[in-house]
Amino acid sequence: MAENKRAVGSVTYRDAEHGYFEKRKLRRHAAFWSLWALGVGAVISGDFYGWNIGLDAGGFGGLLIAGIVITIMYYGLCYSIAEMSPAL
Repeated sequence: MAENKRAVGSVTYRDAEHGYFEKRKLRRHAAFWSLWALGVGAVISGDFYGWNIGLDAGGFGGLLIAGIVITIMYYGLCYSIAEMSPAL
């Protein structure tokens, strides 16, 4: 089997074998256990991140308003990083 290699600068690339990517495709659906693990992770992370405390302190409306404010602040953070990243 002959490998096709090419070098660009200090990086060497080689072509993948026939069938390499077919073996490594993603499944097109989420299995039951994947969804179960996602739900368990959401419950555990909610306990650690204080959703229960937020519901107790501010009620549903207070937690909803806090979530909206945090979402706006997070968008601002993302846009700021996106603006500064070309300068890095």
